[in-house]
Amino acid sequence: MCITVNAPKQYIPAILRDPLDDIKIADVRLLNSRDKADLQKGGDPSTNFTLDSFDVDLDKLPWPVYRDWTAEAAYLSQIIVNDKSTLLSDEQQFYMQQGITSWLHQSAELAELTEAEAAYRKLCEDFRKASLYAVHLIVKKNPTPLNLFNLYGDDGDKFVVGGILVRRAKDWMVCGQPFTEAAKLHTTAIGQGNTDSGGSNLSEISGKVASLDVRNMAIMRNRLPRLVVPLAAIVDYYGLKFEC
Repeated sequence: MCITVNAPKQYIPAILRDPLDDIKIADVRLLNSRDKADLQKGGDPSTNFTLDSFDVDLDKLPWPVYRDWTAEAAYLSQIIVNDKSTLLSDEQQFYMQQGITSWLHQSAELAELTEAEAAYRKLCEDFRKASLYAVHLIVKKNPTPLNLFNLYGDDGDKFVVGGILVRRAKDWMVCGQPFTEAAKLHTTAIGQGNTDSGGSNLSEISGKVASLDVRNMAIMRNRLPRLVVPLAAIVDYYGLKFEC
């Protein structure tokens, strides 16, 4: 039996707020970046700034220009995958096995593939330079880390700089086991034994996990149609490792 004391005669529904929408990359992609339109304005001392010639000792370096790296990579990747599928079809492979390669010289797909792969290599090199610059600004300017909640988990310091998502390589969760300072996890390095001085620190383990993450993405990149794999790199900034 349930007895309610001083209950209202009429049911009053509880007033609850609507659930918050999940955070999307589109909501934070323009943080810590400049628009190309701003560079056209006169009097900007950073107009002639390039990633190839920035001085790491300067304290007032500008935020980089926003660039949609994933969209550019997806566009080139789709061309590469489609052209490779055409060139490696059963019919074309039969011709090559017979030593008939004259068709390659007139192949529009081969010319397009060569151009797309050259553009993709240039894009990867630009991304590597932009990642190094983004990490340098994060260390110098020390912006507030983002809590992206549903994006990439709650752990690890995450930043968005110039369209690049940067995560400090720490606080990983591997097979349900937290690799955090709070968990005080101690893992012995292979070949060092169970001595007091032996053992891998969390920084080394986190760096290796981040490297594996980048390698796994590299394996799947430009392999399957309509599969978008973002560009990724590891930046070791004087012992501090970041995954971009």
